[in-house]
Amino acid sequence: MIYISTSTLQSLSLENCIEEFISVGIRNIELSGGPKSHGDISDVLARYKKERHLNFLIHNYFPPPEDDFVLNIASPNGRLRARSIDFIKTSIDLAHDLEIDSYTVHAGYARDLRPARNGGYFVPDGPGGISKQSASNFMYQSLCLIAEHATAKGIKVGIFLPILPLT
Repeated sequence: MIYISTSTLQSLSLENCIEEFISVGIRNIELSGGPKSHGDISDVLARYKKERHLNFLIHNYFPPPEDDFVLNIASPNGRLRARSIDFIKTSIDLAHDLEIDSYTVHAGYARDLRPARNGGYFVPDGPGGISKQSASNFMYQSLCLIAEHATAKGIKVGIFLPILPLT
């Protein structure tokens, strides 16, 4: 099954984005970043799923919060890492409520980032970063907490890891 991501239509509200997909026959939708809902996200998506026979997946940064931040489970900043874990737990809860059996997330970054103000995705937030090993350790610690929550909800978690050179 192929899913089309809501992040492809970032300028639209979630409801408009879903309607646009439906209008061209798309029924498999990956919910990821981008558009925000104008209602209770769980109720809106449950209604679409039931009434319009849609299939959803939830990926990474969904539902987008009012106060944007860069989701980073490998962050050296403990507060940002905790915020990221809490965000993911909320996304897992939404997957559970919508009877979606999995949630996927990116592995994180070896430095702190912030949303870009003039378009684009994000930019460095402060100097330097940390080693890949340290970032991997933070990611692993985060994933242990995420997996515990996901297991309790019956949700599988997939991790998108970067492709690294073999040498």
